[in-house]
Amino acid sequence: MPPDLDTLLREQPDPHHAQRVAHLACLTAPHLRLNPHHAFVAGLLHDLGKLGLPPGLLEAPRRLTPHELAHVRRHPRLGAQMTARLWPDCPPCVLHAIAYHHEREHGGGYPHGLSDLPPLTALIAACDVWDALTSERPYRPAIPPTEAQALLEQERLPITTVQGIGQDPEILVR
Repeated sequence: MPPDLDTLLREQPDPHHAQRVAHLACLTAPHLRLNPHHAFVAGLLHDLGKLGLPPGLLEAPRRLTPHELAHVRRHPRLGAQMTARLWPDCPPCVLHAIAYHHEREHGGGYPHGLSDLPPLTALIAACDVWDALTSERPYRPAIPPTEAQALLEQERLPITTVQGIGQDPEILVR
């Protein structure tokens, strides 16, 4: 019998990452005139596809091989497919945000190198990057909020332009 979703999520390298992304997205959404519920759900489910990755891949203490990296880069699309199967009435903007949260406005992301992202997708991408930067990782310490802010600006992700959040990065500190 497969383990339940709660068990799978607890076994992720950072079991609280999705919760933090969801919280940040929900707080930020009204500033962008986005639905906070959609933002929360997209943030919570954005990495669901990682549950389909080979065990131990995300904790590898080394640079991933091209084959392993290809597996990791499939997780956004897999997560959107899983969500659509489990929730047939899921809002399309939520599915898009899950499927493309690693895309970047300048076209340098993956899986398709898209640019001109819809607002919810760009928000989830920004919140995901913010949390990844400001959280401790096995291979590096957490980055201070001011440095994370500068990196987000380089990537042209929307948290830097949100009034009240871009102006005050401390609001994003856990």
